[in-house]
Amino acid sequence: MSAERIEAARQLHRSGQLAQAIAAYREVLEAEPQRAEVWHLKGVAEHQSGELEAARESAARAIALGGERPAFLLLEGGVMHDRGELLPAQQRFARLVAAKPDWPQGHLELGLVHVDLGRPDLARAELERAATDCQTLLGENHPDTIALRADLALLSRESLGSLETSDS
Repeated sequence: MSAERIEAARQLHRSGQLAQAIAAYREVLEAEPQRAEVWHLKGVAEHQSGELEAARESAARAIALGGERPAFLLLEGGVMHDRGELLPAQQRFARLVAAKPDWPQGHLELGLVHVDLGRPDLARAELERAATDCQTLLGENHPDTIALRADLALLSRESLGSLETSDS
């Protein structure tokens, strides 16, 4: 029964029905409040719907119940980043990168925080690592690798270039 309810909530989530997905995750958690993964999924849907405080609480519950899994740290760091809590977000993403060093998403998020903190050299290093890891995992011609390289080039020109110019 629980697995079916979780899958129904995930389907709502995948189809973009975030409010309904959050409500469905909440129903599962009322019956089984110790499900770290469901707290995480609820937090992701809350984050996507802009409910940052609720997402933060859900991420904290997921971590308290399930430990510092990379996906949980990604959510918590992303929420902190969106709330403007840059140093705590940087710390979460650094722990994520330490836990799963070959996951491009961790390096990407850490690089983006460094951009916002005005640290162009650290940002460039993390963003390049994200692109390299993505290429290693998916291949040079994979659409995600191509898109990431293009995004990084654009980000490098716009964000990093303006940071360096403002430093002079």
